[in-house]
Amino acid sequence: MVGSDTEPVKEVVRDGENGLLVDFFSPEGIVEKVDRVLDHPDRMADIRENARKTIVKQYDRQTRCLPEQVEFVKSNVG
Repeated sequence: MVGSDTEPVKEVVRDGENGLLVDFFSPEGIVEKVDRVLDHPDRMADIRENARKTIVKQYDRQTRCLPEQVEFVKSNVG
């Protein structure tokens, strides 16, 4: 995951841990980070694994998103 170093993205992505962050207004920075990922996929294995763990833990449809949405609807009906 290569994302912008902005507040909404930083809520999920931690630079160097579960993704790579880059200045939103830096095309050169984006290119550098994407090149780094594509040139060294083996070095990114830990980051990829952590990214997957983050998404499954926080955004899994069956265990998080759907139950939370159902609860939200139930609590706001009537």
